[in-house]
Amino acid sequence: MRAFTTKQENQQKERNEKKITCRNGCPQRNDQNRVFNEQFKGNIERATNKIGRSADQEIHQSVKIRMG
Repeated sequence: MRAFTTKQENQQKERNEKKITCRNGCPQRNDQNRVFNEQFKGNIERATNKIGRSADQEIHQSVKIRMG
């Protein structure tokens, strides 16, 4: 195997950095992992918001009952 020249080393280093950056979904391309991760994140946020809203509604309802 040939040894890298300085230019080749730099190119390889850049490729490795891109791989690390893009491992969980590269923002520069339409990566299915990125799309999946964004959808999953959105689902979690929606579920969390829904739980928060229903808890607020229960508190509001119990206050209304107590206030009569």
